[in-house]
Amino acid sequence: MTGITQLIFRPARYTLLASLVALGLSGCSSTPSTPASSIVTDGETQPQAIDVNSLLQRAQQSYSPQKEQLLLQAAMALDPEQDLAWARNLLSAIDITVLSEREYIDYTLLFSQLAMEDAAYFLAQRILTNPRLQRQWQHLNHDEQIILRERRADLFMLLGETHASVEERLALQSLLAAEAELDTQNQDNLWQSLMTMPSSELRYRSSNSQNIQLRGWYDLALISKDNQGDLDKQLTHIHNWVARWPEHPASLRLPKDLQLLQQLISERPKQVALLLPQTGTLAKAGKAIRDGFIAAYYQAQSQSSTVPTLKVYDANQGLTVSLPLTIRRRARAAPYPH
Repeated sequence: MTGITQLIFRPARYTLLASLVALGLSGCSSTPSTPASSIVTDGETQPQAIDVNSLLQRAQQSYSPQKEQLLLQAAMALDPEQDLAWARNLLSAIDITVLSEREYIDYTLLFSQLAMEDAAYFLAQRILTNPRLQRQWQHLNHDEQIILRERRADLFMLLGETHASVEERLALQSLLAAEAELDTQNQDNLWQSLMTMPSSELRYRSSNSQNIQLRGWYDLALISKDNQGDLDKQLTHIHNWVARWPEHPASLRLPKDLQLLQQLISERPKQVALLLPQTGTLAKAGKAIRDGFIAAYYQAQSQSSTVPTLKVYDANQGLTVSLPLTIRRRARAAPYPH
């Protein structure tokens, strides 16, 4: 049996499927078959018709494993966009223990795709984490491995299993080595997954991961997480990390947000002006905001962080419709007196 092929057909009746399920795929059916539209592949001049109802009628009259083979063929012949539920029901009726290795792979590829498209994530989890699939990786071709690894990575993130998703992304790296654009996207997705993890978990994973490359990813993510309030310190730690991990994929191409660090530092403002109401009806609220900002300012300064010059002005002084010219000029002048 060949891999999954997209087929276009005229929708058949659902009554036949109902009878198949109700009768346990045994007995006969008198439902007339509906001819399917033809498909043409490269090199073919004559179309090949796939009659879904005919396949189901044959399955109804067959025993395992032929019954399962015919059901799988019928499900593969359906248009997933038009008959997603029908295809899912057909695949659900299959006893996978009688499928050959190739048939099981086709079943897994199609059924997991339909489950993900239908947002049936726990069904997709059962399909994509089946122990039999774990034993089948050596029988998958290169493209099938990419499809299933990426599908698993997406699924694990949706289910909140971030570590498992990161491991799938790491496995994808070796498969995408020759495809630069896909490899870059995969690396960006891996980094985004890491950024959703709390520092405590990143620290634990960094210390205990048995995979050296994965340990490097966790270490870099921890640096980014722990130094978000101090760009200079973060950049210094990243430079040190690159020196320790010169051959790591992230050293060869830093995540986008880390690539922007140097630019953010060079474009950092040299002074900040707070224009808040210090008098009038909003004075109390303005002073509360001012005090909170100044407290954070001095805390950052006490930790040796690079901070801009801070200026505070009363926005009510001569304020009418827009910021008065005099205040704007003063905001560019002398710093806030300490």
